[in-house]
Amino acid sequence: MASCLGLYIEENIIKYAKVTKDSDVIKIDSFGIKFYDRLTEAIEQVIQETYSYKTPISINLSNEVYNYFHIFNLLSKRDMHSYIKTEFESICFEKDLKASAYETRYVLVDDLENSEKVRAIHISTGKGELTNKFELFSKYKLIDVSPIGIDIANLIEISKTENIENIAIVNIDDLTTVTTIISQKISRFPMWR
Repeated sequence: MASCLGLYIEENIIKYAKVTKDSDVIKIDSFGIKFYDRLTEAIEQVIQETYSYKTPISINLSNEVYNYFHIFNLLSKRDMHSYIKTEFESICFEKDLKASAYETRYVLVDDLENSEKVRAIHISTGKGELTNKFELFSKYKLIDVSPIGIDIANLIEISKTENIENIAIVNIDDLTTVTTIISQKISRFPMWR
């Protein structure tokens, strides 16, 4: 039986849920919302209340930035990677930022407007931001720091049948965002900031 504690941390509020999976059955052990003035104390309270001292913990990435790059789909993976890296470095140069100060990842999806291209959904966040997250959870078993734009699409079960449905996931929070899934593939993440 595997357990995980998920934390969604915002300014002055933590939303959390501890889940356990036994075979194919997922059970919610505990969940809640905690308002805080001091984040470290609030994290400790959630860990105590959910008995999660040794439980794997997953948290949200914050202050991430999404960029979209359109690439010809005939390029090799290596050339696509180089192109995406160069495009991000150009954005940083224009904004007088150091590209090396950011941790980046990307997902390739079909470009619905041009079948000869793919779209790279590029996600970046400051390395200092990540370091701070890891320090907050240094006493615990932090296993995952994920951008909500990617994780929110995991909430739905994409059909494996021939009836392909297009899906829009609306996240109503401080900032309302929409993630779209078209033809069983993530098409667009929200532009968070």
